Amino acid sequence: GSQAHESVLRAMTDQLIYGSANLGGLHAASLRAEAAVVDARAAAADFFHCAPDEIVFGANATTLVVHVARAVSAAWRRGDNVVVSPLDHDANVAPWVAAAARAGAEVRVLPLDVADPGALDLDALDALVDGRTKLVAVGV
Repeated sequence: GSQAHESVLRAMTDQLIYGSANLGGLHAASLRAEAAVVDARAAAADFFHCAPDEIVFGANATTLVVHVARAVSAAWRRGDNVVVSPLDHDANVAPWVAAAARAGAEVRVLPLDVADPGALDLDALDALVDGRTKLVAVGV
């Protein structure tokens, strides 16, 4: 789970009370829900320095990564590879491992730093990434 600031909880509660509706309707709750989505896309686009239509919302990060992995991996082939991290949440590892398995691609694991087992050995990345690497899935 994630922690949320009190102001976020207030905004969420307010939206759930007054703007919880399907998008595309003509009634007040639907219009408010649509405005919230438009405003959220604009804020996220500003944060990520992209266009609002490049922002996608989903049920949760795990579900989004599963969908992105399925879509991105459609072009992967035998001999391709992906690099994952043993420190990442399984939601950022399992979808890529499953996608690689479907494509016949190799999964490479970035090792831990021997001097600091709580950190990744970033020097090993050069040896893992090559011309057939399709994705490096390492959280920050």
